[in-house]
Amino acid sequence: MLGLVLTGRLRDGAAGAVALRAAGAVVIAQDPSTCEAPGMPTATIAAGGADLVLSPEAIVEVLLGVGGGR
Repeated sequence: MLGLVLTGRLRDGAAGAVALRAAGAVVIAQDPSTCEAPGMPTATIAAGGADLVLSPEAIVEVLLGVGGGR
């Protein structure tokens, strides 16, 4: 299971990310420095809900690897 938390103004994704991690998922948060609205990834990271914090380009590479695209 894989969770992604991308740019967003609010904080509601943080609780979901923490729950996903508790269920055994790997959660990737977008690096807040690359976000137009960094609230969601920042809250997720602060709550301990992210396994990885990556740029959008690095997220694409992970997804391609998981999906067998490369």
